[in-house]
Order: sequence, then structure tokens, then C-alpha cells
Amino acid sequence: MRFDLVDLQLFIAVAETRSITNGASRVHLALASASERIKGLEAALGVSLLKRGRRGVELTAAGESLLDHARIVIHNVEALRGDLAAYASGVRASVLLLANTSGLSEHLPRALAAFLREHPDINVDVEERESADIAAAIATGAADLGFAAEHALPESVERFLFSEDRLTLVASRRSDLAGRRQIDFQDVTGYDFVGLTASTALQPTSPSMRPG
Repeated sequence: MRFDLVDLQLFIAVAETRSITNGASRVHLALASASERIKGLEAALGVSLLKRGRRGVELTAAGESLLDHARIVIHNVEALRGDLAAYASGVRASVLLLANTSGLSEHLPRALAAFLREHPDINVDVEERESADIAAAIATGAADLGFAAEHALPESVERFLFSEDRLTLVASRRSDLAGRRQIDFQDVTGYDFVGLTASTALQPTSPSMRPG
């Protein structure tokens, strides 16, 4: 298989515009050249990528798969360019930090702002992930640092306490829990909960605590 970044950029443009003509125009190629490149892609891969019709083109199943991979490749190339440009401008280190929703919205903004003011030569890329995914990325070396719920971390991962989340129980005024200023979590495990998705840090995990 031999194809270059221009081929992938062209294919993405064709897929998004559903037109070889418009896709070629977007990436500044002549229509004849664009058509030959698409045919070359199909020949190299040994599959049909597009269904051609009077009103444009539609992706085949193979085309949908290539589109997903092409977007990842182009994204990574753009990230590479950004990282190298940062080094050229004086940045000496780049760190990938993964954070769950709670960390990203509540705890990290102020801390990161202070850190970056003190260390302008360090670039920090932040991505939002679920705690289980963060733990896996740290364990495999795919990320440098992570902000995750402690229960999702394996013993092989080094951790330290950054902050704590305080939870507030919301109940009906008619509930027997109403009026209490403080309550132990174990006292409410017999009640139904309106919860988040099962993989989030704040989702109750007790069998009797069902999301409603």
C-alpha cells in the first residue's frame, strides 16, 4: 500500500462533501488529478471506497473505515506539527494530561493556570477521559499524567491525593431524609438514585442503588 497525506486529505474532503469535484476543490487539486488519486487508493487497498452516482458519491463500508483512520492520521500529523512548532518557539517539554469530568471542570483550571505561568517552557495537552480509560493510558505509557477517581486506579500506578469531591444529597421535602444537615453514604444505599453513566466516578456502584 502506497499513498500519501494528500491522498488522505483528499479522501476526507470527498467524504465530507460527498463529491469528488468539491473535495478536489477543497484541497486545491484538479478534478482529473483527484479522480486518479481516489482510483489509486482503491487499487492500493484492493477495495471500492466510493459508490458513484449522479448526485455525488457515498461511502462504502470500507470507505467509512478508511475515513475513520484517515482522520486519526491527519489529526496526529497536525499534532506533530504543533508540537514541533512549540519546540521551535522555545517550549522544551510537552506533557499529555488526562482528566475526568470532575477534575477538568472543578479542580484543574486554576492549578494548571498557575503552573503554566510559572513554567512557560512546558506545554500541557489536556484531554477529557473516563477514570478507567485514564488508568489504562497511564499504565501503558500512552499518557504522562492523569486526574482520575482513586477507585479506578490499579495498584501498579503511582498516585497522590490532589483534591476531594464533596457530595450533596438532594431529596424531596417529603422524604424522611429531608432536614438532615449531614448523612453517612451507607444510610442512603437502599434508595433509588438518579445517576450518571455506570463508568463515571460519581455513579453509585451498590446493587441496591439503581440509576433512575
